Amino acid sequence: MLADQGQAILCMIHQPSSLLFKSFDRLLLLETGGETVYFGDISADSHIIRDYFALNGAICPSNVNPTEFMLEAIGAGVSPRIGNRDWKDIWLDSPECAKVRREIDDIKARGLARA
Repeated sequence: MLADQGQAILCMIHQPSSLLFKSFDRLLLLETGGETVYFGDISADSHIIRDYFALNGAICPSNVNPTEFMLEAIGAGVSPRIGNRDWKDIWLDSPECAKVRREIDDIKARGLARA
C-alpha cells in the first residue's frame, strides 16, 4: 500500500524465495565486508540481474532461484565465487555502476541548486 503511493521502502532479506524476490523492483547486493556487488533493477522475471551476472561470467540456470545463485556466484555460499575477479571490482568497473554514480551526481547537483 505504501509503495503504491510512491513511498520508498527499504527491506533487508537474506535468501528470499524466488516468489518473494519477484516483489522487489531494485536490489542492493552486498558481499562480506559490506562491499557493493550490484545495485539496480531486478525485473519481474529477474532477467536484468540474471543478464548482469551472465555478462560477467556467472550464468544462472533458468530452474535455479536467482537469489541463491547470486549468493553462490559471489562466494557467499558453500562454494567458491564464480570467476577470477572479486565481484566488488566487477561492479566498480561496470557501466551499471557508472550509471548509478551519474544519477547520484545529478541528485546532488539538483539539491545544491535549490540551496
